[in-house]
Amino acid sequence: MVKKNIFYLRILIDSWKLVWRNKLLWFFGLFSFILGKGVWCNFTSDSFSGVFKQGGIIFNLAKIGIFNNSFLNNLKNAMLSDWFSFFMIIFIFLLIIFIFIILIFVSAIGQGGLVYSIFKLDKKEKINIHDGISIGRRNFWRILSLNIIEKYIIWTLSFFLATLTVLGLAKKSSSIIIWSFIFLILITVVLIICSLIMKYALAFVVLKGKNPIASIKEGIILFYKNYIVNFEIAFFLFVINYIFKYIMILMAIILLVPLTRTFEGFSLYMFGGFSFDFYFVFIPCLLIFFVLSFISILVSYNYSVWTLMFVRLNNNKRINKGAISNLIGNFKKSRL
Repeated sequence: MVKKNIFYLRILIDSWKLVWRNKLLWFFGLFSFILGKGVWCNFTSDSFSGVFKQGGIIFNLAKIGIFNNSFLNNLKNAMLSDWFSFFMIIFIFLLIIFIFIILIFVSAIGQGGLVYSIFKLDKKEKINIHDGISIGRRNFWRILSLNIIEKYIIWTLSFFLATLTVLGLAKKSSSIIIWSFIFLILITVVLIICSLIMKYALAFVVLKGKNPIASIKEGIILFYKNYIVNFEIAFFLFVINYIFKYIMILMAIILLVPLTRTFEGFSLYMFGGFSFDFYFVFIPCLLIFFVLSFISILVSYNYSVWTLMFVRLNNNKRINKGAISNLIGNFKKSRL
């Protein structure tokens, strides 16, 4: 039985009930994953700083000469030598950009529809795809602006940190390395706060109809008034997200092994085409479906937690203490 004064633990449980009972949220969560992931700690992953490492995007672009003066000459020579292949490459490149734009559009709509649907479900009202998509389309540019601002802050700070680290390693300066470590801690804290504020800003945009700048200001105020509870629930979500991540990996392995072992013997009696289709089509498709379902649930759950936090904090105006701070306070009183 969860005590009523443990504010966010009730939100964690209520959010799970909403997501598990309403599969429509998974639909919006899947598309929201493309743009925002919904996980506030996604910038702590290996891919966050990998762009600057050997084998990353920057490294590969430099390797192929994209930053050299000879790049344009090579491009001109390729067009003159084989113009058909050149234009086919350009066509494929433009097609990829078009698909990328479509995915961004769908993802922004998914974010708006997800927040709106969670809000409606919390009010015990029915939801449908049409209303969610309509809300997402209506607020598309505002939602996209928030995501651009958030990504700009994240990548600017990460680029600054990566540059400082590279300089420290190149000059082998212990002082620069120490400062890089200090800046790493500070930047991580700033990014966490920024991510939490942006979650509230998204709710202000979708549910209150505010513009991006006003929603960010309101998000800062809401976060500042309840920073203790925000940090506590962020910590618990951090743990939950990583537990979910490893459970997904474990279940994928468990799912894969029996399938391959069970049908391994049957494949000896199957003709080549069927065996190939099973191992290289059916099993991968099944695993992709499983992973995407798992991700959509996790993303929907994260959005649900922050949306319900937004609703509760706006109704209660201010909540000074969370469960951890209450435990510390009770411990101090017992010592007196």
